[in-house]
Amino acid sequence: MIPMQHNEKITALAGQLPTQTKLRTPFNALACDFLNALSKSLLSNAEAKKEADVAAFAFWCRKSHLQQLKQRFEEPHIRIGRGLVFHITPSNVPVNFAYSFAFGLLSGNANILRLPSKSSKSLDFLVDAINGLFKDNKYIALAETNTLVRYERNAELTDAFSKSADARIIWGGDATIAEIRKSPIRPRTVEIAFADRYSFCVMSESSISALADGPLQALAQGFYNDAYLMDQNACSSPHLIVWLNVDGGKGRARFWAAVKKIATKNMVLKPVEAVDKYTRLLSNFIEGPEGQHRIDADEHVTRIRMAKLPNDIDKMRGIFGLFYEFETGNISDVAHIVNSKYQTLTYFGLAPLALGNFVVQNCLSGIDRIVPVGSALAMDTIWDGVDVLKQLSRIIDVR
Repeated sequence: MIPMQHNEKITALAGQLPTQTKLRTPFNALACDFLNALSKSLLSNAEAKKEADVAAFAFWCRKSHLQQLKQRFEEPHIRIGRGLVFHITPSNVPVNFAYSFAFGLLSGNANILRLPSKSSKSLDFLVDAINGLFKDNKYIALAETNTLVRYERNAELTDAFSKSADARIIWGGDATIAEIRKSPIRPRTVEIAFADRYSFCVMSESSISALADGPLQALAQGFYNDAYLMDQNACSSPHLIVWLNVDGGKGRARFWAAVKKIATKNMVLKPVEAVDKYTRLLSNFIEGPEGQHRIDADEHVTRIRMAKLPNDIDKMRGIFGLFYEFETGNISDVAHIVNSKYQTLTYFGLAPLALGNFVVQNCLSGIDRIVPVGSALAMDTIWDGVDVLKQLSRIIDVR
């Protein structure tokens, strides 16, 4: 599978390079038991639990949630894994590799995961926990058919892994996808590519004005989690805030004050991050459309109000608490900006079905997820409009 002369260029972090694959059915007992054990291992580690993304993954792969996913997955067809899945995982969301690994396991496959070259506390906690379980004889079959590796950019290695794969998952920006696609795959190999995406939030200002202090704090915390935990680097983190049912700014003022209070307590902006943030702010302010003006700027919450939305506003990305705002009386007024790059729409104070109809009635090519504020980072087996587990398994048609 891998040219022997290149083995020294690979750092094996966990498991073994598969020499053969044993296909399993989706949600097979071994995979589910392993993931539940992984959940328990992470939740029993007091230090790991302090990392919000690790704790979220641990809750995601606990037994009760896996059972919910299985019930949703059930269908009349017989399914089995495709074989070997090669995953290229992103650096901007370190914990992402663990979800991708879980997708490969739950769909019945063997897996090779190329992890980002840059390490992090969250990634290390996850790798250590997986390594610990792989040493248990109970999971030896998984240890022998799944591996986590790290290697510097090397086209020959990527070629070898790609040619051996029955499925390839690429998490990364458009440039990363273009580079990986230079490595050919076999004719029947399935590829899933998660490219650059843009996400925004829609909220009813009058609904926020009516909130008591407790629910307001909960809403602000959910928004903070969506945007700040990944420094707005996650594809599902909001950059633009669209205000509906405006009430003169009262609800907006309460909301941002609550967000700022949480950010001030939890966010520490490094000097280099502050430079990046304000460089982006000034660049977008200068190069953006006429009629926009900054209404508030500080270390923790920085906002630019847009008098009109340019068609390419998806290029105006927030970072470290930099947001763009637009108010309107009708959600359809923002339909013209939505292209295929749009992924997640978070909302508060609005009917989700009405937002779904907004996508359908305007024939929008983008918006794959519509979830409440606080759920932007909640990973699911349906992502970017793709049912990943069904893509990674094949149907045996019996008539």
